[in-house]
Amino acid sequence: YHPFKENGAKFGVKIQGFEKSRHQVKSALHYDNSQGFGLIVNYTGRNIIGNASRFITTLDLAEQPKFRVQYQKNFGRHKSWWYSSELFGEKLEQQQYISGKIGDDLKHQYLNYDINFNKNLNSLRSFVGLGLNYDYSHLQPKVDPTINNNIYDLIYYKSNVIQMKVLFDLNTMNHPFFATSGTYIHSEFSRSLSHNIDISFYEFPELNAKGKTNNFNKFELNFEKRSSFNKKITGVFGLDTGFIFADKLENNDLPFLETGVTSVFILGGNIQRPQKHFYDFKGLNEGELSTSHYMKLDIELQYSPFKNMYLIPHFSLASVGFDAFNSYIKTAFAPKGNWHDGIEPSVLASAGATAAYNSFLGPIE
Repeated sequence: YHPFKENGAKFGVKIQGFEKSRHQVKSALHYDNSQGFGLIVNYTGRNIIGNASRFITTLDLAEQPKFRVQYQKNFGRHKSWWYSSELFGEKLEQQQYISGKIGDDLKHQYLNYDINFNKNLNSLRSFVGLGLNYDYSHLQPKVDPTINNNIYDLIYYKSNVIQMKVLFDLNTMNHPFFATSGTYIHSEFSRSLSHNIDISFYEFPELNAKGKTNNFNKFELNFEKRSSFNKKITGVFGLDTGFIFADKLENNDLPFLETGVTSVFILGGNIQRPQKHFYDFKGLNEGELSTSHYMKLDIELQYSPFKNMYLIPHFSLASVGFDAFNSYIKTAFAPKGNWHDGIEPSVLASAGATAAYNSFLGPIE
């Protein structure tokens, strides 16, 4: 109640708020030509497991199903500290690529558990955090190799890794889709505590491998800046980097850079996927390129000729590496290799345009 006086009379405004429902159910449809159709069903419950908490369960009922369960609780005098625990899983059938060409399809089961303790620096905009992450991957050919062997001679590949991490996030975008101003930064440094693999081959069982690899450090930085030139045109500048620093091999360690195929960076496609080591690169097919190190530059112009309609020409440039970091960084800014070969540091460049419509059902691109 904020009273004030005018000509001796009292006036004021009284506002009474009503809390939003603690239980919400939401749904959405999605389609893309890589993973097909799906129906997303979400339940969100607030303050049902303690005050200042949120519980989320999401199912993607799709050709390639997914699920996510997340619990978050804020605490502290100003609720600026918060704890987040999340379990995510998906079951995919993925096209794999060898030397830039499509290989045999593989079935991929993926499970990730993530737990973080975070501190808000600026509420709803930025935070720092410390976390623990567990990743499990299981790859196997779509067709049994005893019936029709695949190009990889693979029976199965299994991997599990535990990592500690520190991270920083900043997001000042003015809209979740087709923002016209703001900055996004995600920076993360992680250290593997354990990484084990199990690989089995069909015709060449002497190449089978099972055990732990050498440990590694990972550094990732994702940066995007958007600025409007006028009401119709927005400039977009993006810079993404990822580096892996593998320890020296000891005792009976398996070499991580050669065997950790599901733990390196994977580039390709137009859509950011839930697996955190997948990154888009327009011009490549989804998941087409696996790399141990990359630096990527994106420049876009977002032009809106009519309300909710967009034409977005873009240019992307990347330097990628496949060996140890010291070998990559020597020629990273003047690479001479061919990325199809996956051996020497290489450069990729692509240019194109995206047409999009921000409909009431969501963005269509």
